Amino acid sequence: MKNLSLNGFPWPWPEGLAYTSENLFAQVFYAAYPRKEKRKRALAVFQTLGPGVDLLREMLAWLEQDKKDWDASGLTPPLPDNWLKAQGWKYDKPLPPEAKAGGLIVSDALEPELHEV
Repeated sequence: MKNLSLNGFPWPWPEGLAYTSENLFAQVFYAAYPRKEKRKRALAVFQTLGPGVDLLREMLAWLEQDKKDWDASGLTPPLPDNWLKAQGWKYDKPLPPEAKAGGLIVSDALEPELHEV
């Protein structure tokens, strides 16, 4: 079975894990970010953004596009804290298609309706 996701979020959410900004960072953003450095600095920047579900969806969509661009160009991704500070999801370029992390996507984060992709 493929990994399950809720528009890029681990689904089901790990049992017993609080839905906090620290856990959203660790389970969603940092888990998806290709460069695993400066975790504490990146967490601090992440928390200043106060990300909710909509912002995280947008971040993940751009991040998936940026990862493809970095791979295609051979460029090293910026440190995660720098990508967050630069708000890499707010470029003046066309909005990428909705991120569809392998597995399932849902139409609503609060009352998920699962669909095969």
